[in-house]
Amino acid sequence: MSAEIDPIQAPFLELTELECSDVGALTSCYVDGEMLHALRTKFDAHLAACPLCQESVAQTKFVVDSASTIGDREIPREAQLRLREALRDRVGFNSPKLAALRQEN
Repeated sequence: MSAEIDPIQAPFLELTELECSDVGALTSCYVDGEMLHALRTKFDAHLAACPLCQESVAQTKFVVDSASTIGDREIPREAQLRLREALRDRVGFNSPKLAALRQEN
C-alpha cells in the first residue's frame, strides 16, 4: 500500500525553489514537523535567503508554541484548519497554488 502525499504539499514538490507565497502556504506543515523531506530542503534554502519569511515563520512558531502551553485540551480538527487559514491570511501569504488546490476540494 503506497503512502498518500499531503495534498497541501504535493503541488510544491515539482518546483526547483520556493517563493515567499509558497513558504507562507507551507509554514504550518513546517512548524508542525509534517513537511516532506523533499520540500524541507527547499523551504530551508528559501528561509536562509529571506529575512521576511524567517520572521513570518518565527512568528507562526511562537503562536503555535504559545498555544501548546494552554493545556491538554484537544482542539477540534475544523478549528485547527480555520486557525491555520486565518494565520495564512493574516500574515499576508496567499499562494495561487494553494488557492487552486482549495477550489479543487
